[in-house]
Amino acid sequence: MSSRSFKRALIAGVACTATIAGVGAFGAGAAFADPTGTTTGTVSTAPKAEYVAVGSDTIQSLYDGFADGYTNGAGKQVAPILGANGIASWLATGSNTIVPSNGNVATGANAIGRPANSGDGRAALSAAWNTKDDGWTQTVNNVPTTYTVTPHSIDIARSSGKPSTIVNPGDQQDNLTSIPLARDAVSVVINDEPTLDGVISASTIAAIYNAPDNTSKGVNGPNFADGDYQQTTGVNTAGDVRNTAAAGQTPVEQVFDGTNWITVHPYLPFNAGSGTRQFFQTAIGSTKTAAPGTGLNSGITMTDGSGNPIIENTGAIAANPGDIAPFSAAQWIAQHNGTAPNTVTDTNVVIVPIQTGTASPALTAVTGQAPHLQPGTLFGDTTAPAAGGFGIFDRDVYSVAATTDLAATPALSTLLSVTLPSAPAVSDYGFDPIPAVSANSANWLHSPFENSAATPATQTTSTSVTVSGVSATTVSLKATVTAPTGFSVPAGDTVTFKNGSTTLGTAKTSAAGTATLSFSAKTGSQNFSFTATYAGHTADAPAPFAASTSSTLSYAAYIVPQDTLSSVKISGTARVGSVLTPSVSGQVSGSSLSYQWKTGSTLLTTASKLTVPASAYKKTITLTVISEKAGYINSAAKTSSATGTVSAGVLSAPTPRISGTTTVGKTLTAVTGTWTSGTSLHYQWKANGASIKGATAHTFKLTSSQAGKKITVTVTGTKTDYTTVAKTSASTKAVAK
Repeated sequence: MSSRSFKRALIAGVACTATIAGVGAFGAGAAFADPTGTTTGTVSTAPKAEYVAVGSDTIQSLYDGFADGYTNGAGKQVAPILGANGIASWLATGSNTIVPSNGNVATGANAIGRPANSGDGRAALSAAWNTKDDGWTQTVNNVPTTYTVTPHSIDIARSSGKPSTIVNPGDQQDNLTSIPLARDAVSVVINDEPTLDGVISASTIAAIYNAPDNTSKGVNGPNFADGDYQQTTGVNTAGDVRNTAAAGQTPVEQVFDGTNWITVHPYLPFNAGSGTRQFFQTAIGSTKTAAPGTGLNSGITMTDGSGNPIIENTGAIAANPGDIAPFSAAQWIAQHNGTAPNTVTDTNVVIVPIQTGTASPALTAVTGQAPHLQPGTLFGDTTAPAAGGFGIFDRDVYSVAATTDLAATPALSTLLSVTLPSAPAVSDYGFDPIPAVSANSANWLHSPFENSAATPATQTTSTSVTVSGVSATTVSLKATVTAPTGFSVPAGDTVTFKNGSTTLGTAKTSAAGTATLSFSAKTGSQNFSFTATYAGHTADAPAPFAASTSSTLSYAAYIVPQDTLSSVKISGTARVGSVLTPSVSGQVSGSSLSYQWKTGSTLLTTASKLTVPASAYKKTITLTVISEKAGYINSAAKTSSATGTVSAGVLSAPTPRISGTTTVGKTLTAVTGTWTSGTSLHYQWKANGASIKGATAHTFKLTSSQAGKKITVTVTGTKTDYTTVAKTSASTKAVAK
């Protein structure tokens, strides 16, 4: 009997495998890591495991707990379900490719793209068990790559949603079986808007996310009983939504909290294969394939401030005040209780209850306080499968396996339907256990393989062009390329902009299907005839896209010249009392210049030169120069780099001399010369170089003690923020008696 067959036979006879003796070491807290192995370049390889799991990131931390063990909230270590190398659960993020390898793989396995979500997981699993097609095409940033998956090298796909097509058990397309693992709920998180905590309903969320008819301001959006658009008439009630954008512009959503309209910014996970995104879109009444601008509000954001794709169930999805986004309640619990890495470090981000009506209590996503959060009423009835549909936010998450593998390997069926759903990790990772639902095969979902698809037909496109801004002599154009519902124009495609027959330049499409170009126009009155042409796309895309050209946009403008200023520098030494002067270049001939010398935000002077004041000591100085000329717009302003830290001033200190007769009884006078204005002078008379006690005035009367000695005087100058200087006179001739 092979190692794989023996171990599976063992599992079938063990009801609770978490207590198997001899398990390997496991870490404290959530494991949350790829199977232990090696990473070479962009490829991660791990030792063979009994079962290999890939897919959804919503349940990856739970599966990591199954695979590697963890420390629960009570500080108790929980062993891996099947011991060391029993389950290899690959994360949804990490190296570009992985090498999944299990007991079915006799020799080396093929490297494949890392399955990044539920859909990827089911597709990769399909390729491992589909005898007619072992290829799997993964699309990342609209660039597809096809991998050959080693037969039977993947056992389990983690899935946070149902398959898109469900067939009857035993049907010829009954290729995959989805076994309920646990109960989750998807609520929304909001950043820094506490007054909205109690007014969010399913209809409110639907009105925020679903595309309004934005051809004119004030037109109602989706037909929901509550949360409908009420912009012009009617009585506003808490939870109502309105769009404050002008007609034809990207919607700007606001929610009424009962007193004020609060602006919100809707977010979605970037990846259309995200199980959380697909489930959420179904719950709010839009198709799970819809994208922003095609069935969903075109104001929805799917990237962060740096343009990176938003990953589901992370703090990045609601990083700023007013942001609202779907979030797995189980992930929220696990992250805040410490069993999964906490990505939500902003305490202003809260997960809100869903209102079900004025007469019914709200459905809470979580109860209790971290680190003892538990599932709330939003998780629904755990004695029956989650129903799904509009306004229903509880969902079952699944372990998916090949139907033939389950039939041939009873131990795998037991593992997925009994052992894992009953494990303490389900609760420890924030989910609600549903062991009775999981064990009942009538609740299992059957579906076709998901790795094969016919080549889609060429999709038509439409292109429009607008002037997005005119600044001095620069004109900015924006082209928008639109594809049919369910498709998005790939990023990086070429759009050519023209003025009449003159090509102005080309630009690349963004993930949102837009391209922008700025060009310099001649000054004076100008009449433009703009067009934008999308080149189309035939390779490396979800579908071929046809080329299209916009209608001609006639645009008249008076292009006004702008003043310029290319460089401002400070010349001189940054020292108290020194004079600093400006060095300016690039200004338009005949323009007038004005100056602002500053330390920080404090203005020192507006003169063209600066004598460094004592107040600037130990600070830095900047100079802002403003250039203005009649008939030019946007006066140019430029600020220099800061000087070094201002050092102490250097006093002007002449050497003193002594006047008077050097005879006992006569008075000598120190003649100091002219020091820096404001300098305090201090005197010390000396005889043969030794200080004379008490002789500290600017005059000194000689006594018999100085007879035969030569006299000097040392003058010391001090001034705030200047370096102290001492100067000593020449010696007199010896004092006579």
